[in-house]
Amino acid sequence: KVSLLVTAPAGEVAFVMPDFVGKRLGEAGKAIQQAGLKTWTASFAPPPAPVSGATPDSNAPGLSSSPVAARKTTDHSAVIVKQLPAPGQKVTPDTPISFEVQR
Repeated sequence: KVSLLVTAPAGEVAFVMPDFVGKRLGEAGKAIQQAGLKTWTASFAPPPAPVSGATPDSNAPGLSSSPVAARKTTDHSAVIVKQLPAPGQKVTPDTPISFEVQR
């Protein structure tokens, strides 16, 4: 007589993505690191679009009609205004996380 014990492979570790909007980047980075998540990036949110019908002033910040490339940051005092994945989504240690921040 032979007895076998078969076990299922360990499931992948998963977390529920917290809501970091309104929090400082440094606080979010610390929480992500403590949870064992590996990949996250932050960039400054694009400037607001000009008001329709307004004439852009070339010296005024945020009113340029040309597209602005996202600038990455590690400014821990910046405030998160957008995050991906959204709060409540399932994330694993390898899920890429991105934040848009403002100063």
